[in-house]
Amino acid sequence: MAIYKLSVYQNRKLLGHFVSDTPHSQQAVSTIAAALSAEHGFHFELQVARSERRLLQADSNGVHVLAREPNYTPCDLSTLKT
Repeated sequence: MAIYKLSVYQNRKLLGHFVSDTPHSQQAVSTIAAALSAEHGFHFELQVARSERRLLQADSNGVHVLAREPNYTPCDLSTLKT
């Protein structure tokens, strides 16, 4: 399952990021982008993470994930299915 990160800008100012890792993340990102119009100065940058870096700890109880960091790459918003 891919993780999507939508960066939301208004009038060239970053407002924040919307990150979705749900089974319907493509639809969630598309819904957010559709709700905010270019007429009001909104634009977006979309990134998708299809892999991640993990920090692991191995001990006598097994291997444990201590942290994970998604590796994002740019993605075209217009290619998402709605």
